[in-house]
Amino acid sequence: LRYLAKRNLKPKRYIWKADPYQVLEKIARARTRLEELATIKANYDTAH
Repeated sequence: LRYLAKRNLKPKRYIWKADPYQVLEKIARARTRLEELATIKANYDTAH
C-alpha cells in the first residue's frame, strides 16, 4: 500500500497507445469464444 500512496502523490495520466479497432476486435473474439465455451458446457451438462 505504501507503493500506491507514494505513486498517488504524483499521478501521471495514462496515454492509451493501442489501436482502438484492434482492441474492439480482441473483445469481439473473446466474446465469441466465451459463447462457444458456454454452449459446450451447456451441452455437456445436459448430457449427464
